[in-house]
Amino acid sequence: MDPTALIKALSTNPEYLKNAATNSKRVVDYKDWQIALSRRFRAMKLWFVLRSYGISKLRSFLRSHVEMAKHFEKLVTMDKRFEVIVPRNFATVCFRVSPSAIKPKVYNNGNCNQYRNGYQNGNGYQNGHGNGNGNSNGYQNGSHEKQLLLTNDNETVNDLNSRLLESINASGRLFMTHAVVGGTYTMRFAVGASLTEERHVDTAWKFIQQYADVVLSAS
Repeated sequence: MDPTALIKALSTNPEYLKNAATNSKRVVDYKDWQIALSRRFRAMKLWFVLRSYGISKLRSFLRSHVEMAKHFEKLVTMDKRFEVIVPRNFATVCFRVSPSAIKPKVYNNGNCNQYRNGYQNGNGYQNGHGNGNGNSNGYQNGSHEKQLLLTNDNETVNDLNSRLLESINASGRLFMTHAVVGGTYTMRFAVGASLTEERHVDTAWKFIQQYADVVLSAS
C-alpha cells in the first residue's frame, strides 16, 4: 500500500497556505490528511454555521467584519510606508510595505552604498553633480550613471515583505497569511473571528508597524 496515496488525494497547496515550516518539512501538515478543505466538507461547515447563528446574526457578523476591514484599510492608507495592493471588497485587506519605503542600495564598481532621495550619503553625489567642494567622485553631469544599479526591484520588495510577515507570525501575537498577485507578494489581513472587535484591529496594526520599523531599519 502506498502511504502517500491519501496525501496525494487530499493535498491542496494554494499560495496563502504556504509557509516556511511546511516547506522545510519541520511539521506534519494535517490539512493533507483530512477532508476539511474539500468542497463538500466546506459546504457542511457553512451549514453548521447557519444552523448555529441563524441568518440574521450571521449577517450582523459579516457586516461588522467588513466594517473592521474598512477600518484597517484606512489605517494602512494613513501610513505612507504601506500600500493596499488590490481593492478591498469584503473582510480581507491585501497590503504590503511600499517600494518607496525601502532604501535602495546603489552598486558602483562593486561598492554598495545606501541611496536616499538622490544623495549618496555624503559621497558628493547630488542629482548627478558634485557637491561644490571639488569632491564629485566622478559623478559630474551624470557621466557615470550607467554604473549605478538601484536594488529595490520587485524581488527585493517581495523579500522584505516576506521577512516582515515571517517575523510577525513568529512573534505569536498576530497571524496573517500571504498571496502573490501578479508576481507581487502581499500580506493578507482577514477579519473573520466571531470575537474580534475594533480594538483588536487597532492593536494588530500597531504590531505590524512595530515589526515594520525593525525590518525596514535592517534593510
